[in-house]
Amino acid sequence: MGRITPADIPSQSQMIASSLFRDELEQEYIKYTGLKRGTILKDHARVVEKDDILFLNEWVVKYLCDMARTALGPFGHDKMVSKDLGDLPPIRYVYVTNDIFEFLNLVEFSHPVARLALDMAKAVDTEVGDGVASALVLAGALVTRGCDLVRKGIHPSIVSEGYDEALKMCIGFLEEMAEPINGSEKNLYSVALSSIRNKGADLIEDDLAKTVVNIYKKMRGSGKYYFDMSDLKIERTIGKSLSDTVFVDGVILRNEVVHDGMPKRVEGGRVALISKPIVTRDFDKPVGYDHIVFEFEEKTAYNSYSRYREKVLLESADKIVSSGANVLFLTKGVDEIVIDVLVKKGILTVRRVVPEDMDRIARATGGTVVAYPSQLSGEVLGYAKLVEERKIGDSEWIIVEGAYSGPQSILITAPHVEMARDAEHLILNSVRALSSLGVEPKVLPGGGVALVEAAIRLRRSAWRSDPMKAVVLEAFADALEHVHAAIVENAGYDVVNVMAEVRRMHEEGASDAGFDVIWGGFRRFVSAGIIDPLPTVRQALTSAVHFAKTILKTDNIFFIPRTRRELMEKRKAERKRKGKRPGDWVEEKQY
Repeated sequence: MGRITPADIPSQSQMIASSLFRDELEQEYIKYTGLKRGTILKDHARVVEKDDILFLNEWVVKYLCDMARTALGPFGHDKMVSKDLGDLPPIRYVYVTNDIFEFLNLVEFSHPVARLALDMAKAVDTEVGDGVASALVLAGALVTRGCDLVRKGIHPSIVSEGYDEALKMCIGFLEEMAEPINGSEKNLYSVALSSIRNKGADLIEDDLAKTVVNIYKKMRGSGKYYFDMSDLKIERTIGKSLSDTVFVDGVILRNEVVHDGMPKRVEGGRVALISKPIVTRDFDKPVGYDHIVFEFEEKTAYNSYSRYREKVLLESADKIVSSGANVLFLTKGVDEIVIDVLVKKGILTVRRVVPEDMDRIARATGGTVVAYPSQLSGEVLGYAKLVEERKIGDSEWIIVEGAYSGPQSILITAPHVEMARDAEHLILNSVRALSSLGVEPKVLPGGGVALVEAAIRLRRSAWRSDPMKAVVLEAFADALEHVHAAIVENAGYDVVNVMAEVRRMHEEGASDAGFDVIWGGFRRFVSAGIIDPLPTVRQALTSAVHFAKTILKTDNIFFIPRTRRELMEKRKAERKRKGKRPGDWVEEKQY
């Protein structure tokens, strides 16, 4: 709190002048509207008016989309984010990523348009796993072209209606161009690799792509037309490099064997799964907060209870042994008496497995989770090709390779947490990209080439439309070419000449022709294996158009303050407009 001096207190004449000025403005407002200002907006809310909001939003969208534009393609640039995490003192972390969705999640936005852009990116990433950068680039181009039309006198509603019609026409063009993949492993590999390449996993991108293809083939082999993400589990650990990443057709657990005397590796495991604890109260140990306390008046009563306790535990251990199991997974704990028996019998035991992992083990091995050892039998046991404790990175892990199709697991090893997190996101993106092909197994030329062909067909249709609609369709077509142009620009080539040649090739009938920045020349993208799933391209285009329409048809933004800082900023703006009240000088000194 600053010191308040006599100079901070206004004079009587200043207070009177400020009050008169404020009352005069209030009366003018009431005379014009018939309402008091406080009855419309409360809590110091403020409004950005129609004349300013459209072009202010255009600037925000352009700023975001320019960041996404430079990350497109094999030669896209990385983004670095430095932020403080924690308190007293905060730790500064530095993140470097080429994944635009990860970048947007790391950066904190306050402007509502930026938050809308983040929501759009989340929708695209969740639905199809790829195409976030393309969607942002398309959205920025559509908003910019739309604002140019508004400046020329075309109403935003007309632009929005034209965008709707252009979107329907483009989706029709894309569906006509799409080619079925016919389960070709080469095409699946190309789709998976395109969603992983140039995003920080160069050392293992081939292995990751092959793994994702195997997961997709298992999904289709089981007759499913969707992918249950609960069947895929990704774990992370600190290790030497990404090349040490482990892929398991089964389950990976961050756990270890209960006792060192138990086997660490079992091939052909007969797996028992028990959800209840195999323990009783041990009076030789301290009483826990959740234990029931027994009081024995005589030592014989205590000895009788100890013998009964040992008998019950030994019976439970005998049930496990007699079931024929040589691997045991427990959701809860297990008593030391039982552990001694299991060690002698050579049964690999893992305790405190979370219920979700128990369900995944049951699906992988074909076993059934039971509550008590007495319910074990040969029918409820599962079968695993291999159960092994293995040290990977800086932790101990249990590997369960199941005999049934279903759960898949990936253990990512990386030198630091950020790299492992990025690799996990890449795998999930690639899986979603391939799983979108389960419903509609069609692909398009990648790298924005399909959008270039759609732009050329859209221009032909615009020539047959009325002049007002033709202008909007032409602007939409110009925006479609921004994705391929951004990829060419990021590689350092002459965008104008390259795009002119690409248009010429498309006009001559080469609908999948484009400029391959890695190869360094023009080629047919489908035959070269540069492809994108039809659902990915369609989702990116649809999301971009809906976002652009929202921005173009917004004429007011109401800012409702929620924090003390926002309230103070609003109060300062009001004082500047209406004049200060006597108490405002003291409040400014306090905050």
